[in-house]
Parts: sequence; C-alpha cells; structure tokens
Amino acid sequence: ALRGGAGAVRYVGPAGDAVIARFPETLVSDRGPERAGRVQAWVVGPGAGDDAATVAQVLAAQVPVLIDADGLRLADADAVRARTAPTLMTPHAGEAAALLGVAREEV
Repeated sequence: ALRGGAGAVRYVGPAGDAVIARFPETLVSDRGPERAGRVQAWVVGPGAGDDAATVAQVLAAQVPVLIDADGLRLADADAVRARTAPTLMTPHAGEAAALLGVAREEV
C-alpha cells in the first residue's frame, strides 16, 4: 500500500512493532477494526490466523476491501456476497481451488 501511493496506511493486528520497524510511517493499532479510526479501504487476511471476528468486522465496513491469504478461508461467503462496497479476492491456485471446491489442478 505504501509503495502503491495509498497515502496514510493504518495497520491493525499483531506484530505491530515489526511493522513499525520496517515501515515507520505506518499508523499501528491493536484495538481492532471497529476502533481503528478513519479508514478508506482494508486489506484483510495476511497474518489473520484464526481471527474470524476481525475478518467479519472488516467485511461489515462499507469501504473497499481486498481479501487475501487467511482472510479467504475465514470470510463468511454470505457476508462477502452481501457487500455493496468494492471487494477484491486474490487467491493463489490452492486457495482458489478450496473456494471453488475443486482440485488444485482444475484451477
């Protein structure tokens, strides 16, 4: 996001110190998406682990969302379909196969 010219980037999640060490201009919070402050878009998934609640909170926000990595596994399909704001999913072949219920070779 920083390299792409996104402007202010707010990180919400674990390993905040590591994020600040690598990208000192990033705004870091561990308070959760619902209390993150002004946000114009979310990326959810990388590093989410088993945090389905955070993924659900992000999907409930009416701002653009990119869903990747663990977020693809944790996102509720009905919540994704119900979104009216722009939503982009970026699965690799294995994640796409799991989402589609097919073998990886079919993707």
